[in-house]
Amino acid sequence: MSASGKKIPSVIIFRLENATPSNINKRLQLVLQESRKSLLKGAIISVEETRHKVRLLPI
Repeated sequence: MSASGKKIPSVIIFRLENATPSNINKRLQLVLQESRKSLLKGAIISVEETRHKVRLLPI
């Protein structure tokens, strides 16, 4: 945060049953594509097997 000058961080939490590296990378790529704007604003994203939820910060 210090280097970027941002005041609010973003966090991605994985709640996966299949926690293999390939599945995590697949889900992460999708989340990054679909939630880019939210991540830049500051968000907590909870990633599950078939969906992800975005909560903008501050909560």
